[in-house]
Amino acid sequence: MDMKIELLEQPEQLTFALRKTAKTEELQKIIPEKYAQLYAYLTQTGGEITATPYVAYFTQKPQTELLWDMEIGFPVAKALHNAGEILMGQIPAMQAAVITYRGAYSGIGAAYDAILKWIEENNYVLTGKFYEFYLNDPSTTPENELATKIVIPCKQNKKTTNA
Repeated sequence: MDMKIELLEQPEQLTFALRKTAKTEELQKIIPEKYAQLYAYLTQTGGEITATPYVAYFTQKPQTELLWDMEIGFPVAKALHNAGEILMGQIPAMQAAVITYRGAYSGIGAAYDAILKWIEENNYVLTGKFYEFYLNDPSTTPENELATKIVIPCKQNKKTTNA
């Protein structure tokens, strides 16, 4: 599996999203349901989606009992009114290590292993939550062709070791 890792400057993006906690086994059900909820509201209000859907993970590992704390959303063109649990927000501008993983979601751990190893080996430190951008639709794309862009904010580690 060939996975190219790049260090990129990611621009700020307005988002319309909701925050959710879920167990690992619930993700495949909850994430599409929440995208449908968001999409319905955006369609109803004339919101313009500007990029692929994403999930931002507030924790690098599940908290307790495999519970993930995440934000599920879409980048949008302009600010909209909040609607209950659906809130305006933003993905901040950032320097990030980026990798595109291709394949079943169940195998995405290999991409995380590779990018986190690259960050450590290149003397970077983590600076924020992890993002996954889903580049195609799992309901119409064969599992082996799914594409997920993983974006991990990082910065050069300024600490040096004195011998």
